[in-house]
Amino acid sequence: MEHKIGNLYDRRGEWELAERHFAAALEEFGKSDRDGERAKLYADWSLAAHRQGKTQHALDLARRGLKLAEAADDPSALAQAHNILGILASSQGDSEDARNHLRRSLALAENLGDVSARIAALNNLALAYGASGETKQALNLTEAALALCEAQGDRHREAALHNNLADLLHAIGRSEEAMAHLKQAVSIFSEIGVEAGAMQPEIWKLTEWAALDPAHLKTSVDAVASAVYVERPDLRSHAAPDGTVTIVFSDIDGSTAMTERLGDQRWLELLHSHNAIVREQVVSHGGFEVKSQGDGFMLAFQSARRALQCAVDIQRAFAKRNETADEPIRVRIGLHSGEVIREADDFFGKNVVLAARIANKARGSEILASSRLKELTESASDITFGEGREVDLKGLSGLHQVFQVVY
Repeated sequence: MEHKIGNLYDRRGEWELAERHFAAALEEFGKSDRDGERAKLYADWSLAAHRQGKTQHALDLARRGLKLAEAADDPSALAQAHNILGILASSQGDSEDARNHLRRSLALAENLGDVSARIAALNNLALAYGASGETKQALNLTEAALALCEAQGDRHREAALHNNLADLLHAIGRSEEAMAHLKQAVSIFSEIGVEAGAMQPEIWKLTEWAALDPAHLKTSVDAVASAVYVERPDLRSHAAPDGTVTIVFSDIDGSTAMTERLGDQRWLELLHSHNAIVREQVVSHGGFEVKSQGDGFMLAFQSARRALQCAVDIQRAFAKRNETADEPIRVRIGLHSGEVIREADDFFGKNVVLAARIANKARGSEILASSRLKELTESASDITFGEGREVDLKGLSGLHQVFQVVY
């Protein structure tokens, strides 16, 4: 039981807790003659130690596991021991030793008919080849592992392998294929229930490759933008007759620090109040909530003018709330209009990214609009723009002029 609990914590990334349960499991074994099971325990424990950077400790555990597996003549335990030793050798740059261990692991798994162990060995062998620059062999091995995963229905590993293929293809300049595999990885992680607030490395790469700013990957705006980039909702029904849709992004300025300061319960109460105010104004101005995640929102409007009026009324609502609230909420809002009828890559890769970037440039309680949006709405007498400022939006060429909306 302790071994199983340790594996659960290991999958969740709580490696210190995993190690505690592995140690408890070892005590449960005592001096029993179940060497094969103890060998597997040492292999799992070694991996948890490796993930924490405890290299020597991980090696000691793996070697103990191999010794026990050999004593027990247990092929399954041997496959697992060679697999972890291959991982450790690869992490230390010893490509030859890594391949030797991983080939042994793969041969043992194939003889056993153990599909899960075959997938692990194929994947880790592919990583070892990839680290040595032998991309073709790495691709072949990863594709073989992915085919087994798909046949077995192992969605977690399938997502990880799509991610690995994306890395390999990206490294050799096959960008379109790389992006397709990366989107598939993110989509599967979303489908199998990875927490929305936990930004996975796959999301980080997706946003970087799609021109979202890696420096702001932990903002709620970019979390929403990256999710929308993958999901690509059909916004044509929310476009104006000329095919344009106005995109609005918003989030709470300084939300990370606020969360840490307030604690979970008070933060959730504040978040509920924030979301209710935003949604009330969106409904009032005929907008559409495309996506929300934490304190981040992406909204869509047929009318650029209504989008601006909604943004102004959101800020006014928070200003009124803040007059009597113990904890003020200061929201950042960015807006841009683009043609939704164009190719999806063009709309989601440029217009959505531009709107998200503009929101990230806004300060607390500020509304920023793109020059395109200003052109569409500046004739309205009830909307006032401040002086424009030029900003550098990484991944988007040239300088971009943005305008503060005065309210």
